[in-house]
Amino acid sequence: MAESPPLLALSAINNPAAPLLERITALTVALEQAVAADSTSPQWTLLDQLSSQIAVLITPQTLAAAVTDEPTRARLTTALQQLLNTHQKTLVIAQAQRQQLADALHQLRTNRQATDAYLDVLHDSWTS
Repeated sequence: MAESPPLLALSAINNPAAPLLERITALTVALEQAVAADSTSPQWTLLDQLSSQIAVLITPQTLAAAVTDEPTRARLTTALQQLLNTHQKTLVIAQAQRQQLADALHQLRTNRQATDAYLDVLHDSWTS
C-alpha cells in the first residue's frame, strides 16, 4: 500500500540523513497541505506531528544555513504565516464556542432553578 502524501512528507522531514534543505522543503509542503485542506478545518493531527519538527528545523541558524535561495525562504515564510493565521482563526472560533457554551450553561442553571422552584410549589400544594 502506498503512503499518503502527509506520511511521505513526515518521513522526509524525520530523515536525519536527508539534507536540511530537503527536510525544510518537505516541512513546507506538509504545512501547505495541512492548512490548505480546509481553512475552517485544518488537518490538526498532521499539524501536531509537524509542530515538533517546526521547532527543530525552523531556527534562524538552520534557515541561514539551508535556505539560501529567496523563493524557498518566501515559500516557507508564507506557509508558516498561513499556519499562524489558521491558528488565530481557530482560536477566535474556539473562544466564540466557549462563550456559547458558557451562555448555554447559564441558561441551564436558570432553567434548573426555575424548575426547582416550581417543584417546591407543587410539593407544597400536594402536602397541604
